[in-house]
Amino acid sequence: MQKKRERALAVPLRVALVLVLLPRVLASPQPIGTSSVFKNSRSAHRAIVPIAVVPLLLTAVTGILYSLLEAREIEADWLMALHIGKLGPLDLEPFYSLILGACVLVLAGSGLSLWFKNRRRAT
Repeated sequence: MQKKRERALAVPLRVALVLVLLPRVLASPQPIGTSSVFKNSRSAHRAIVPIAVVPLLLTAVTGILYSLLEAREIEADWLMALHIGKLGPLDLEPFYSLILGACVLVLAGSGLSLWFKNRRRAT
């Protein structure tokens, strides 16, 4: 019981460390110029997208499939378990929505940053 609780606490701490340290790792130690910021934002977005897209797609696909199966009165509790973050022995349910929210915010923020910088460059 104690080990299970320790493992459950270790995962949120790892997620928190990644969210706190990732911007510092990706930040440029050089003076910020327009071209260097644009390049760093683009590389940061490219690095984050493959990681963030997995839980977002998993949630979208399992949610759609579950609703389609439920409409046909087919039981698919295992699909709902995947949808809420129970990935076999790894139970992310307590903070899965936090992970999804962070993914959406980071992707939207970096994407908007790239979009605004591209618009500024064009004018």
